[in-house]
Amino acid sequence: MKFLLFDKEKKLYPIFGDILDITGHKLMVAFDEKKAKDLLKAVPPDFLTLRWKDTDFFWEILKEGYFVVPIFLVEDYQQAEELRKFGFSDFNILILPFNPLEFLNKSAKLYQTLEGLYDNVPSDLGMMNVFVNLLSRNTSTGILLHAEGLSCEVYLKAGAVKGLSCSPEHFKEIIKSDNVSVKFLPYTEDAKLSTYFKNNADFFSMLLEEVQVRPPAAYPEVVQETVPREVHKEVQPSAPSMLSVGEGLFLINFLDPEGLLQRNMYLIIYEKGESHVPLLFNVLPYHRFSTARDEIEKVVGKLENLRALVLMDLLPEDTQSILNLLNLAPKLYVITSFPIAMSLMGFGVPERRIKLVESFPDGLLNLGTGDVLRFIKTPFLPEKGSFVVFEEKTKTLFSSKLFSSYCLPEEYSVNKTAKIERIMLYHRLNFSGIENAISLAQIRLLNPSVIRPAFGNPILEGVDEVIERIFKQKYTFNLANLEDETLILGLLSSILFEVEKRIPKEKYELILDGLSEYVEVEGGVISDSFVDVKKLPELFIYTLHSAKVPLVVLLLTLERFVETEIPVFTI
Repeated sequence: MKFLLFDKEKKLYPIFGDILDITGHKLMVAFDEKKAKDLLKAVPPDFLTLRWKDTDFFWEILKEGYFVVPIFLVEDYQQAEELRKFGFSDFNILILPFNPLEFLNKSAKLYQTLEGLYDNVPSDLGMMNVFVNLLSRNTSTGILLHAEGLSCEVYLKAGAVKGLSCSPEHFKEIIKSDNVSVKFLPYTEDAKLSTYFKNNADFFSMLLEEVQVRPPAAYPEVVQETVPREVHKEVQPSAPSMLSVGEGLFLINFLDPEGLLQRNMYLIIYEKGESHVPLLFNVLPYHRFSTARDEIEKVVGKLENLRALVLMDLLPEDTQSILNLLNLAPKLYVITSFPIAMSLMGFGVPERRIKLVESFPDGLLNLGTGDVLRFIKTPFLPEKGSFVVFEEKTKTLFSSKLFSSYCLPEEYSVNKTAKIERIMLYHRLNFSGIENAISLAQIRLLNPSVIRPAFGNPILEGVDEVIERIFKQKYTFNLANLEDETLILGLLSSILFEVEKRIPKEKYELILDGLSEYVEVEGGVISDSFVDVKKLPELFIYTLHSAKVPLVVLLLTLERFVETEIPVFTI
Protein backbone atom coordinates (compact mmCIF):
# COMPACT_ATOMS: atom_id res chain seq x y z
CA MET A 1 0.00 0.00 0.00
CA LYS A 2 1.15 3.55 -0.77
CA PHE A 3 0.39 6.38 1.65
CA LEU A 4 0.72 10.14 1.14
CA LEU A 5 1.00 12.04 4.44
CA PHE A 6 0.05 15.73 4.31
CA ASP A 7 2.00 17.08 7.29
CA LYS A 8 2.09 20.89 7.28
CA GLU A 9 3.25 21.01 10.92
CA LYS A 10 6.06 18.48 10.27
CA LYS A 11 5.18 16.51 13.40
CA LEU A 12 3.62 13.31 12.11
CA TYR A 13 6.05 11.98 9.52
CA PRO A 14 8.49 10.33 12.02
CA ILE A 15 5.61 8.34 13.56
CA PHE A 16 4.13 7.18 10.26
CA GLY A 17 7.60 6.59 8.87
CA ASP A 18 8.41 4.13 11.66
CA ILE A 19 5.05 2.34 11.37
CA LEU A 20 5.14 1.91 7.60
CA ASP A 21 8.87 1.20 7.35
CA ILE A 22 8.51 -1.79 9.68
CA THR A 23 5.53 -3.18 7.78
CA GLY A 24 7.02 -2.67 4.31
CA HIS A 25 4.49 -0.14 3.01
CA LYS A 26 5.51 2.99 1.11
CA LEU A 27 5.20 6.47 2.64
CA MET A 28 5.39 9.76 0.74
CA VAL A 29 5.38 13.02 2.71
CA ALA A 30 4.24 16.50 1.63
CA PHE A 31 4.73 19.55 3.84
CA ASP A 32 2.72 21.92 1.64
CA GLU A 33 -0.17 21.89 -0.82
CA LYS A 34 1.94 22.18 -3.98
CA LYS A 35 4.14 19.22 -3.06
CA ALA A 36 1.06 17.16 -2.19
CA LYS A 37 -0.54 17.85 -5.57
CA ASP A 38 2.72 17.06 -7.38
CA LEU A 39 2.93 13.69 -5.65
CA LEU A 40 -0.75 12.94 -6.23
CA LYS A 41 -0.18 13.50 -9.94
CA ALA A 42 3.18 11.73 -10.25
CA VAL A 43 2.70 8.73 -7.95
CA PRO A 44 -1.00 8.31 -7.10
CA PRO A 45 -1.21 6.86 -3.56
CA ASP A 46 -3.79 4.44 -2.19
CA PHE A 47 -4.50 6.70 0.80
CA LEU A 48 -4.08 10.35 1.79
CA THR A 49 -3.51 10.81 5.52
CA LEU A 50 -4.17 14.28 6.91
CA ARG A 51 -5.37 16.13 9.99
CA TRP A 52 -8.96 17.28 10.49
CA LYS A 53 -7.81 20.92 10.24
CA ASP A 54 -6.69 20.21 6.66
CA THR A 55 -10.08 18.90 5.51
CA ASP A 56 -10.55 21.90 3.21
CA PHE A 57 -7.47 20.81 1.29
CA PHE A 58 -9.03 17.39 0.72
CA TRP A 59 -12.19 18.92 -0.77
CA GLU A 60 -10.03 21.21 -2.88
CA ILE A 61 -8.11 18.34 -4.51
CA LEU A 62 -11.34 16.41 -5.15
CA LYS A 63 -12.74 19.38 -7.04
CA GLU A 64 -9.52 19.54 -9.04
CA GLY A 65 -9.75 15.88 -10.02
CA TYR A 66 -7.31 14.20 -7.62
CA PHE A 67 -9.30 11.19 -6.38
CA VAL A 68 -7.71 9.50 -3.37
CA VAL A 69 -9.29 7.84 -0.33
CA PRO A 70 -8.56 9.84 2.85
CA ILE A 71 -7.71 8.81 6.40
CA PHE A 72 -8.43 11.72 8.74
CA LEU A 73 -6.69 12.25 12.07
CA VAL A 74 -9.28 13.78 14.40
CA GLU A 75 -9.13 14.96 17.98
CA ASP A 76 -12.61 14.22 19.28
CA TYR A 77 -16.00 12.65 18.55
CA GLN A 78 -17.50 15.89 17.22
CA GLN A 79 -14.96 15.98 14.40
CA ALA A 80 -15.60 12.29 13.64
CA GLU A 81 -19.37 12.82 13.52
CA GLU A 82 -18.93 15.80 11.18
CA LEU A 83 -17.05 13.59 8.72
CA ARG A 84 -19.76 10.92 8.81
CA LYS A 85 -22.29 13.48 7.56
CA PHE A 86 -20.39 13.46 4.26
CA GLY A 87 -20.47 9.68 3.87
CA PHE A 88 -17.17 8.75 5.49
CA SER A 89 -17.02 5.74 7.80
CA ASP A 90 -14.93 4.48 10.72
CA PHE A 91 -12.41 3.24 8.14
CA ASN A 92 -11.56 6.87 7.34
CA ILE A 93 -11.20 8.07 10.93
CA LEU A 94 -8.39 7.79 13.48
CA ILE A 95 -8.78 9.57 16.81
CA LEU A 96 -5.55 10.99 18.24
CA PRO A 97 -3.64 9.51 19.92
CA PHE A 98 -4.11 6.49 17.68
CA ASN A 99 -3.10 2.85 17.90
CA PRO A 100 -0.68 1.89 15.06
CA LEU A 101 -2.31 -1.54 14.81
CA GLU A 102 -5.72 0.09 14.34
CA PHE A 103 -4.30 2.29 11.57
CA LEU A 104 -2.81 -0.69 9.73
CA ASN A 105 -5.91 -2.86 10.16
CA LYS A 106 -8.29 -0.16 8.90
CA SER A 107 -6.06 0.64 5.94
CA ALA A 108 -5.68 -3.02 4.94
CA LYS A 109 -9.39 -3.74 5.28
CA LEU A 110 -10.33 -0.64 3.28
CA TYR A 111 -7.73 -1.44 0.59
CA GLN A 112 -8.97 -5.03 0.18
CA THR A 113 -12.63 -3.98 0.12
CA LEU A 114 -12.08 -1.32 -2.54
CA GLU A 115 -10.05 -3.74 -4.66
CA GLY A 116 -13.07 -6.04 -4.85
CA LEU A 117 -15.67 -3.29 -4.91
CA TYR A 118 -17.77 -4.76 -7.73
CA ASP A 119 -17.98 -8.12 -5.94
CA ASN A 120 -19.27 -6.87 -2.62
CA VAL A 121 -19.99 -3.47 -1.03
CA PRO A 122 -20.30 -3.74 2.78
CA SER A 123 -23.12 -1.59 4.13
CA ASP A 124 -20.70 0.17 6.53
CA LEU A 125 -18.01 0.96 3.92
CA GLY A 126 -18.94 4.63 3.65
CA MET A 127 -20.39 6.02 0.44
CA MET A 128 -17.62 8.59 -0.06
CA ASN A 129 -15.14 5.72 -0.32
CA VAL A 130 -17.30 4.18 -3.05
CA PHE A 131 -17.57 7.42 -5.05
CA VAL A 132 -13.89 8.38 -4.74
CA ASN A 133 -12.81 4.89 -5.76
CA LEU A 134 -15.13 4.77 -8.78
CA LEU A 135 -14.14 8.26 -9.91
CA SER A 136 -10.46 7.29 -9.73
CA ARG A 137 -11.19 4.39 -12.11
CA ASN A 138 -12.69 6.75 -14.72
CA THR A 139 -15.66 4.39 -14.96
CA SER A 140 -19.24 4.70 -16.22
CA THR A 141 -21.85 3.03 -14.07
CA GLY A 142 -25.12 3.43 -12.21
CA ILE A 143 -25.42 2.92 -8.46
CA LEU A 144 -28.63 2.26 -6.54
CA LEU A 145 -28.39 3.41 -2.91
CA HIS A 146 -30.93 2.29 -0.31
CA ALA A 147 -30.94 3.25 3.39
CA GLU A 148 -33.64 3.47 6.04
CA GLY A 149 -36.51 3.49 3.55
CA LEU A 150 -34.87 5.99 1.18
CA SER A 151 -33.54 5.21 -2.31
CA CYS A 152 -31.59 7.09 -4.95
CA GLU A 153 -29.84 6.25 -8.21
CA VAL A 154 -26.49 7.91 -8.99
CA TYR A 155 -24.95 7.82 -12.45
CA LEU A 156 -21.25 8.28 -13.23
CA LYS A 157 -20.00 8.81 -16.78
CA ALA A 158 -16.32 8.50 -17.67
CA GLY A 159 -15.14 9.42 -14.17
CA ALA A 160 -17.62 12.24 -13.56
CA VAL A 161 -20.82 12.32 -11.52
CA LYS A 162 -23.58 12.95 -14.08
CA GLY A 163 -26.57 13.25 -11.73
CA LEU A 164 -29.04 11.85 -9.19
CA SER A 165 -32.55 10.48 -9.45
CA CYS A 166 -33.37 12.25 -6.18
CA SER A 167 -32.87 15.69 -4.66
CA PRO A 168 -29.51 16.69 -3.07
CA GLU A 169 -31.17 16.73 0.37
CA HIS A 170 -32.45 13.21 -0.14
CA PHE A 171 -29.01 12.04 -1.30
CA LYS A 172 -27.28 13.52 1.74
CA GLU A 173 -29.68 11.78 4.09
CA ILE A 174 -28.80 8.44 2.50
CA ILE A 175 -25.00 8.73 2.43
CA LYS A 176 -24.72 9.79 6.07
CA SER A 177 -26.41 6.55 7.15
CA ASP A 178 -24.07 3.92 8.59
CA ASN A 179 -25.99 1.12 6.84
CA VAL A 180 -26.38 1.72 3.10
CA SER A 181 -27.28 -1.03 0.64
CA VAL A 182 -25.46 -0.61 -2.68
CA LYS A 183 -26.32 -2.21 -6.02
CA PHE A 184 -24.46 -1.49 -9.26
CA LEU A 185 -26.60 -0.80 -12.33
CA PRO A 186 -25.69 -0.75 -16.04
CA TYR A 187 -24.93 2.77 -17.23
CA THR A 188 -27.60 4.24 -19.48
CA GLU A 189 -27.98 7.63 -21.10
CA ASP A 190 -31.75 7.28 -20.70
CA ALA A 191 -31.75 7.28 -16.89
CA LYS A 192 -34.39 9.62 -15.47
CA LEU A 193 -32.51 12.10 -13.27
CA SER A 194 -33.86 14.99 -11.25
CA THR A 195 -30.49 16.53 -10.32
CA TYR A 196 -27.65 17.13 -12.77
CA PHE A 197 -24.05 18.30 -12.21
CA LYS A 198 -21.87 20.30 -14.60
CA ASN A 199 -18.75 18.52 -13.35
CA ASN A 200 -17.30 16.86 -10.26
CA ALA A 201 -16.52 20.21 -8.65
CA ASP A 202 -20.25 20.98 -8.85
CA PHE A 203 -21.07 17.61 -7.22
CA PHE A 204 -18.66 18.08 -4.31
CA SER A 205 -19.77 21.69 -3.82
CA MET A 206 -23.32 20.34 -3.43
CA LEU A 207 -22.13 18.01 -0.68
CA LEU A 208 -20.58 20.90 1.24
CA GLU A 209 -23.67 23.11 1.06
CA GLU A 210 -25.73 23.49 4.22
CA VAL A 211 -29.32 22.46 3.46
CA GLN A 212 -32.55 22.29 5.38
CA VAL A 213 -33.29 18.58 5.78
CA ARG A 214 -36.90 17.66 5.10
CA PRO A 215 -38.74 14.61 6.35
CA PRO A 216 -37.95 11.52 4.24
CA ALA A 217 -41.61 11.21 3.21
CA ALA A 218 -41.29 14.46 1.27
CA TYR A 219 -39.26 12.73 -1.40
CA PRO A 220 -40.42 10.11 -3.89
CA GLU A 221 -38.59 6.81 -3.69
CA VAL A 222 -36.85 5.46 -6.77
CA VAL A 223 -36.78 1.70 -6.31
CA GLN A 224 -35.83 -0.77 -9.02
CA GLU A 225 -38.04 -3.84 -9.37
CA THR A 226 -35.04 -5.96 -8.45
CA VAL A 227 -34.98 -4.37 -4.99
CA PRO A 228 -38.25 -5.35 -3.28
CA ARG A 229 -39.84 -3.16 -0.66
CA GLU A 230 -40.04 -4.41 2.90
CA VAL A 231 -43.51 -5.50 3.97
CA HIS A 232 -42.80 -6.72 7.48
CA LYS A 233 -42.85 -4.41 10.46
CA GLU A 234 -39.63 -2.44 10.73
CA VAL A 235 -38.08 -0.95 13.84
CA GLN A 236 -36.25 2.24 12.93
CA PRO A 237 -32.67 2.65 14.19
CA SER A 238 -32.44 4.64 17.37
CA ALA A 239 -29.63 6.43 19.09
CA PRO A 240 -28.47 5.00 22.41
CA SER A 241 -30.89 6.08 25.12
CA MET A 242 -30.68 6.11 28.91
CA LEU A 243 -33.34 4.65 31.18
CA SER A 244 -33.47 4.71 34.96
CA VAL A 245 -34.06 1.13 36.09
CA GLY A 246 -33.42 1.45 39.80
CA GLU A 247 -31.93 3.66 42.48
CA GLY A 248 -28.71 5.00 41.00
CA LEU A 249 -28.86 2.44 38.18
CA PHE A 250 -29.15 3.54 34.56
CA LEU A 251 -29.34 1.42 31.42
CA ILE A 252 -27.86 2.81 28.21
CA ASN A 253 -29.08 0.63 25.38
CA PHE A 254 -28.63 0.55 21.63
CA LEU A 255 -31.51 -0.99 19.69
CA ASP A 256 -30.36 -2.71 16.49
CA PRO A 257 -33.34 -2.85 14.10
CA GLU A 258 -31.60 -5.32 11.79
CA GLY A 259 -30.00 -7.63 14.31
CA LEU A 260 -30.71 -10.06 17.12
CA LEU A 261 -28.16 -8.64 19.57
CA GLN A 262 -29.42 -5.63 21.53
CA ARG A 263 -26.54 -4.00 23.42
CA ASN A 264 -26.63 -2.91 27.06
CA MET A 265 -24.27 -0.62 28.96
CA TYR A 266 -24.92 0.26 32.60
CA LEU A 267 -24.11 3.37 34.60
CA ILE A 268 -24.30 2.93 38.37
CA ILE A 269 -23.86 5.77 40.85
CA TYR A 270 -23.08 4.60 44.38
CA GLU A 271 -23.72 7.30 46.98
CA LYS A 272 -23.25 7.93 50.68
CA GLY A 273 -23.55 11.46 52.00
CA GLU A 274 -21.33 13.65 49.84
CA SER A 275 -19.51 10.66 48.38
CA HIS A 276 -20.39 9.65 44.79
CA VAL A 277 -18.81 6.74 42.91
CA PRO A 278 -20.06 6.52 39.27
CA LEU A 279 -19.07 3.29 37.49
CA LEU A 280 -19.68 2.04 33.94
CA PHE A 281 -20.35 -1.64 33.25
CA ASN A 282 -19.62 -2.68 29.63
CA VAL A 283 -19.33 -0.27 26.67
CA LEU A 284 -21.01 0.31 23.32
CA PRO A 285 -19.33 0.13 19.89
CA TYR A 286 -17.40 3.20 18.76
CA HIS A 287 -19.97 4.40 16.21
CA ARG A 288 -22.62 4.56 18.97
CA PHE A 289 -20.50 5.66 21.89
CA SER A 290 -20.48 9.39 21.11
CA THR A 291 -24.25 9.55 21.65
CA ALA A 292 -23.98 7.36 24.73
CA ARG A 293 -21.38 9.76 26.09
CA ASP A 294 -23.87 12.61 25.85
CA GLU A 295 -26.40 10.57 27.84
CA ILE A 296 -23.80 9.78 30.52
CA GLU A 297 -22.84 13.44 30.86
CA LYS A 298 -26.49 14.37 31.50
CA VAL A 299 -26.29 12.31 34.69
CA VAL A 300 -22.70 12.66 35.95
CA GLY A 301 -21.73 16.01 34.43
CA LYS A 302 -18.32 15.71 32.82
CA LEU A 303 -16.91 12.31 31.89
CA GLU A 304 -14.02 13.15 34.19
CA ASN A 305 -16.35 12.37 37.11
CA LEU A 306 -16.47 8.67 36.16
CA ARG A 307 -14.32 6.55 38.46
CA ALA A 308 -13.98 3.33 36.50
CA LEU A 309 -15.09 1.17 33.60
CA VAL A 310 -15.78 -2.44 34.58
CA LEU A 311 -14.80 -4.42 31.49
CA MET A 312 -15.98 -8.05 31.65
CA ASP A 313 -15.18 -8.97 28.03
CA LEU A 314 -13.14 -7.31 25.30
CA LEU A 315 -15.14 -7.19 22.07
CA PRO A 316 -13.29 -6.04 18.91
CA GLU A 317 -15.94 -3.46 18.02
CA ASP A 318 -15.58 -1.85 21.47
CA THR A 319 -11.83 -1.25 21.48
CA GLN A 320 -11.98 2.27 20.04
CA SER A 321 -14.68 3.26 22.54
CA ILE A 322 -12.46 2.16 25.42
CA LEU A 323 -9.43 4.05 24.12
CA ASN A 324 -11.45 7.22 23.62
CA LEU A 325 -13.14 6.96 27.00
CA LEU A 326 -9.71 6.77 28.65
CA ASN A 327 -8.60 9.77 26.62
CA LEU A 328 -11.67 11.85 27.52
CA ALA A 329 -11.66 10.87 31.21
CA PRO A 330 -8.00 11.04 32.29
CA LYS A 331 -8.72 9.93 35.89
CA LEU A 332 -10.79 6.91 34.91
CA TYR A 333 -9.30 3.43 35.18
CA VAL A 334 -10.39 0.06 33.83
CA ILE A 335 -11.29 -2.75 36.20
CA THR A 336 -10.70 -6.01 34.40
CA SER A 337 -8.99 -9.40 34.47
CA PHE A 338 -5.36 -10.11 33.66
CA PRO A 339 -5.98 -11.65 30.18
CA ILE A 340 -8.11 -8.68 29.11
CA ALA A 341 -5.57 -6.26 30.62
CA MET A 342 -2.82 -7.78 28.50
CA SER A 343 -4.89 -7.18 25.37
CA LEU A 344 -5.58 -3.57 26.42
CA MET A 345 -1.90 -2.89 26.99
CA GLY A 346 -1.26 -4.29 23.52
CA PHE A 347 -3.52 -1.50 22.24
CA GLY A 348 -1.47 1.09 24.10
CA VAL A 349 -3.42 1.44 27.37
CA PRO A 350 -0.94 2.30 30.17
CA GLU A 351 -0.68 -0.26 32.95
CA ARG A 352 -1.35 2.48 35.53
CA ARG A 353 -4.87 2.95 34.08
CA ILE A 354 -5.81 -0.69 34.85
CA LYS A 355 -6.89 -2.36 38.10
CA LEU A 356 -6.96 -6.16 38.09
CA VAL A 357 -9.82 -8.08 39.65
CA GLU A 358 -7.18 -10.60 40.72
CA SER A 359 -5.74 -7.91 43.02
CA PHE A 360 -8.91 -7.51 45.11
CA PRO A 361 -8.77 -9.53 48.35
CA ASP A 362 -11.25 -12.44 48.07
CA GLY A 363 -12.51 -10.80 44.87
CA LEU A 364 -14.26 -8.05 46.88
CA LEU A 365 -14.19 -4.30 46.22
CA ASN A 366 -15.49 -2.02 48.98
CA LEU A 367 -16.56 1.26 47.38
CA GLY A 368 -16.61 3.27 50.61
CA THR A 369 -20.34 3.93 50.29
CA GLY A 370 -21.49 0.79 52.07
CA ASP A 371 -21.65 -1.01 48.73
CA VAL A 372 -19.55 -4.07 47.97
CA LEU A 373 -18.88 -5.61 44.57
CA ARG A 374 -17.85 -9.24 44.27
CA PHE A 375 -15.91 -10.30 41.18
CA ILE A 376 -16.32 -13.91 40.07
CA LYS A 377 -13.96 -15.11 37.38
CA THR A 378 -15.65 -17.20 34.69
CA PRO A 379 -12.72 -18.21 32.48
CA PHE A 380 -13.72 -19.45 29.03
CA LEU A 381 -17.35 -18.42 29.50
CA PRO A 382 -16.80 -17.66 26.70
CA GLU A 383 -13.43 -15.84 26.75
CA LYS A 384 -10.27 -16.61 28.66
CA GLY A 385 -10.55 -13.48 30.81
CA SER A 386 -14.33 -13.36 31.30
CA PHE A 387 -15.82 -12.56 34.70
CA VAL A 388 -19.10 -11.38 36.23
CA VAL A 389 -19.85 -8.83 38.98
CA PHE A 390 -22.23 -9.41 41.88
CA GLU A 391 -23.70 -6.43 43.74
CA GLU A 392 -24.07 -7.75 47.28
CA LYS A 393 -26.65 -5.24 48.55
CA THR A 394 -29.15 -5.71 45.70
CA LYS A 395 -28.14 -9.28 44.73
CA THR A 396 -27.86 -8.13 41.11
CA LEU A 397 -25.44 -9.93 38.80
CA PHE A 398 -23.87 -8.01 35.88
CA SER A 399 -22.42 -10.02 33.03
CA SER A 400 -21.23 -9.76 29.45
CA LYS A 401 -21.93 -12.66 27.04
CA LEU A 402 -22.74 -15.10 29.84
CA PHE A 403 -26.54 -15.05 30.41
CA SER A 404 -27.07 -12.94 27.26
CA SER A 405 -29.77 -13.80 24.73
CA TYR A 406 -30.98 -13.19 21.20
CA CYS A 407 -33.75 -10.61 21.17
CA LEU A 408 -35.99 -9.19 18.45
CA PRO A 409 -35.86 -5.38 18.52
CA GLU A 410 -39.63 -5.12 19.04
CA GLU A 411 -39.39 -7.49 22.05
CA TYR A 412 -36.62 -5.60 23.80
CA SER A 413 -37.70 -4.08 27.11
CA VAL A 414 -36.03 -3.12 30.34
CA ASN A 415 -39.07 -4.49 32.19
CA LYS A 416 -39.45 -7.77 30.29
CA THR A 417 -37.49 -10.86 31.30
CA ALA A 418 -35.49 -12.65 28.62
CA LYS A 419 -37.10 -15.73 27.08
CA ILE A 420 -35.29 -18.78 28.34
CA GLU A 421 -35.30 -20.48 24.93
CA ARG A 422 -33.53 -17.42 23.46
CA ILE A 423 -30.93 -17.53 26.25
CA MET A 424 -30.29 -21.20 25.59
CA LEU A 425 -30.07 -20.68 21.83
CA TYR A 426 -27.50 -17.92 22.32
CA HIS A 427 -25.42 -20.03 24.68
CA ARG A 428 -25.63 -23.14 22.53
CA LEU A 429 -24.17 -21.25 19.56
CA ASN A 430 -21.70 -19.01 21.38
CA PHE A 431 -20.43 -21.34 24.09
CA SER A 432 -19.91 -24.46 21.97
CA GLY A 433 -17.22 -26.71 23.42
CA ILE A 434 -16.98 -24.58 26.58
CA GLU A 435 -17.69 -25.93 30.04
CA ASN A 436 -17.00 -24.37 33.44
CA ALA A 437 -19.18 -26.01 36.08
CA ILE A 438 -17.19 -24.51 38.96
CA SER A 439 -17.88 -20.90 37.99
CA LEU A 440 -21.57 -21.59 37.43
CA ALA A 441 -21.74 -23.30 40.84
CA GLN A 442 -20.17 -20.22 42.47
CA ILE A 443 -22.75 -17.97 40.83
CA ARG A 444 -25.60 -20.26 41.89
CA LEU A 445 -24.42 -20.12 45.54
CA LEU A 446 -24.71 -16.32 45.48
CA ASN A 447 -28.42 -16.71 44.68
CA PRO A 448 -28.75 -13.62 42.44
CA SER A 449 -32.24 -12.19 42.13
CA VAL A 450 -31.65 -10.35 38.83
CA ILE A 451 -29.12 -10.75 36.01
CA ARG A 452 -28.27 -7.85 33.71
CA PRO A 453 -26.25 -9.06 30.68
CA ALA A 454 -24.54 -7.20 27.85
CA PHE A 455 -26.96 -8.48 25.19
CA GLY A 456 -30.73 -8.81 25.28
CA ASN A 457 -33.36 -8.42 27.97
CA PRO A 458 -32.53 -8.77 31.67
CA ILE A 459 -33.37 -11.94 33.58
CA LEU A 460 -35.87 -10.65 36.14
CA GLU A 461 -37.39 -13.98 37.15
CA GLY A 462 -36.56 -17.66 36.97
CA VAL A 463 -32.85 -16.98 37.58
CA ASP A 464 -32.34 -20.39 39.22
CA GLU A 465 -33.90 -22.16 36.25
CA VAL A 466 -31.69 -20.29 33.78
CA ILE A 467 -28.50 -21.19 35.68
CA GLU A 468 -29.66 -24.80 35.97
CA ARG A 469 -30.41 -25.05 32.25
CA ILE A 470 -27.04 -23.57 31.29
CA PHE A 471 -25.37 -25.86 33.83
CA LYS A 472 -26.93 -28.96 32.23
CA GLN A 473 -26.89 -27.97 28.56
CA LYS A 474 -24.90 -29.93 26.00
CA TYR A 475 -21.70 -28.10 25.16
CA THR A 476 -20.75 -29.84 21.92
CA PHE A 477 -22.16 -30.43 18.45
CA ASN A 478 -21.88 -33.56 16.35
CA LEU A 479 -19.28 -32.20 13.95
CA ALA A 480 -19.75 -35.20 11.65
CA ASN A 481 -23.08 -33.61 10.66
CA LEU A 482 -21.17 -30.79 8.96
CA GLU A 483 -19.79 -33.30 6.45
CA ASP A 484 -23.10 -35.06 5.80
CA GLU A 485 -24.17 -33.53 2.49
CA THR A 486 -27.51 -35.35 2.40
CA LEU A 487 -28.40 -34.09 5.89
CA ILE A 488 -27.39 -30.48 5.19
CA LEU A 489 -29.08 -30.21 1.78
CA GLY A 490 -32.26 -31.73 3.19
CA LEU A 491 -32.21 -29.38 6.19
CA LEU A 492 -31.66 -26.28 4.05
CA SER A 493 -34.46 -27.34 1.71
CA SER A 494 -36.88 -27.73 4.63
CA ILE A 495 -35.87 -24.34 6.05
CA LEU A 496 -36.29 -22.78 2.61
CA PHE A 497 -39.82 -24.22 2.48
CA GLU A 498 -40.65 -22.53 5.81
CA VAL A 499 -39.03 -19.28 4.69
CA GLU A 500 -41.14 -19.14 1.52
CA LYS A 501 -44.33 -19.14 3.61
CA ARG A 502 -43.17 -16.21 5.74
CA ILE A 503 -41.86 -13.65 3.26
CA PRO A 504 -43.02 -11.87 0.07
CA LYS A 505 -42.49 -13.64 -3.25
CA GLU A 506 -40.03 -10.99 -4.49
CA LYS A 507 -37.79 -11.41 -1.45
CA TYR A 508 -37.95 -15.19 -1.73
CA GLU A 509 -36.78 -14.97 -5.34
CA LEU A 510 -33.95 -12.68 -4.19
CA ILE A 511 -32.85 -15.40 -1.77
CA LEU A 512 -32.97 -18.07 -4.49
CA ASP A 513 -30.86 -15.84 -6.70
CA GLY A 514 -28.28 -15.44 -3.91
CA LEU A 515 -28.21 -19.18 -3.16
CA SER A 516 -27.71 -20.05 -6.83
CA GLU A 517 -24.06 -19.03 -6.46
CA TYR A 518 -23.48 -21.91 -4.02
CA VAL A 519 -26.10 -24.57 -4.69
CA GLU A 520 -28.47 -25.90 -7.31
CA VAL A 521 -32.06 -25.04 -6.41
CA GLU A 522 -35.09 -26.22 -8.33
CA GLY A 523 -38.67 -26.00 -7.12
CA GLY A 524 -37.47 -24.90 -3.69
CA VAL A 525 -35.35 -28.06 -3.29
CA ILE A 526 -31.57 -27.84 -2.92
CA SER A 527 -30.08 -30.81 -4.75
CA ASP A 528 -26.37 -30.09 -5.18
CA SER A 529 -23.61 -27.95 -3.70
CA PHE A 530 -20.96 -26.04 -5.67
CA VAL A 531 -18.85 -25.34 -2.56
CA ASP A 532 -17.52 -27.30 0.41
CA VAL A 533 -20.68 -28.57 2.14
CA LYS A 534 -19.30 -27.50 5.54
CA LYS A 535 -19.54 -23.86 4.41
CA LEU A 536 -23.19 -24.07 3.36
CA PRO A 537 -24.83 -23.32 6.75
CA GLU A 538 -22.84 -20.08 7.08
CA LEU A 539 -23.48 -19.12 3.45
CA PHE A 540 -27.19 -19.84 3.87
CA ILE A 541 -27.45 -17.50 6.86
CA TYR A 542 -25.37 -14.88 5.07
CA THR A 543 -27.77 -15.01 2.12
CA LEU A 544 -30.82 -14.61 4.36
CA HIS A 545 -29.21 -11.71 6.20
CA SER A 546 -28.17 -10.00 2.95
CA ALA A 547 -31.78 -10.26 1.72
CA LYS A 548 -32.89 -8.62 4.99
CA VAL A 549 -35.45 -11.28 5.80
CA PRO A 550 -37.56 -10.72 8.94
CA LEU A 551 -35.49 -11.48 12.03
CA VAL A 552 -37.97 -14.15 13.12
CA VAL A 553 -36.89 -16.08 10.02
CA LEU A 554 -33.25 -15.85 11.12
CA LEU A 555 -34.26 -17.11 14.57
CA LEU A 556 -36.14 -20.02 13.02
CA THR A 557 -33.08 -20.89 10.94
CA LEU A 558 -30.74 -20.83 13.94
CA GLU A 559 -33.12 -23.00 15.92
CA ARG A 560 -33.29 -25.56 13.12
CA PHE A 561 -29.50 -25.72 12.90
CA VAL A 562 -29.19 -26.26 16.65
CA GLU A 563 -31.88 -28.97 16.65
CA THR A 564 -29.93 -30.80 13.94
CA GLU A 565 -26.64 -30.28 15.83
CA ILE A 566 -25.00 -28.19 13.12
CA PRO A 567 -22.86 -25.34 14.51
CA VAL A 568 -22.94 -21.88 12.93
CA PHE A 569 -20.91 -18.82 13.88
CA THR A 570 -22.29 -16.04 11.67
CA ILE A 571 -24.56 -14.45 14.31
